[in-house]
Amino acid sequence: MKKGARSRASSTSAPAPEVQGNGVEDLAAATHEVEQLRVLSLHRPELLSALAAHLDARGMALWRLGRNKESIADLDEAVGLYRRLASSSTDSAVAPRLARSLGALGSLRSNLDDHGGAMTNFQEALTLLLPLALQAPAAHKVVLSSLVRDILHTASTGKVPLDSEKIAEALRLL
Repeated sequence: MKKGARSRASSTSAPAPEVQGNGVEDLAAATHEVEQLRVLSLHRPELLSALAAHLDARGMALWRLGRNKESIADLDEAVGLYRRLASSSTDSAVAPRLARSLGALGSLRSNLDDHGGAMTNFQEALTLLLPLALQAPAAHKVVLSSLVRDILHTASTGKVPLDSEKIAEALRLL
């Protein structure tokens, strides 16, 4: 498995593939891992977090290759898995991973001019991330900063409403 910048190490497996370099190689590596993890996670549910991370990485690789429809499908599936894990897990790493995946999905939707969908993803990510950032501001500063930037950009570009109270709270933490 390749290690990398957008990896989200699960507590039960190695990090997801990197999202940089040759997009075709990233896609091939991520696809291989996704297919293996799909089979393995049927009998080992503890691998669902790794599957979500690899779906996210493959979604990012697809996005870089301009395959937006497939990218949205993988990112949506990753978000769904993280939501499922968040509702049934005590793993404190799930919520930040879900927030990052929601942010990536929101960014893709914003780039595709789906500003309403993007804002929905960004607001959910912010709702998840704010309590975590209140407890450990330094640990979540980079993601929180990107999220606030993306929310403000999407609100101004897409003329969609934003939750100004949450934005103000996030800005106080930054």
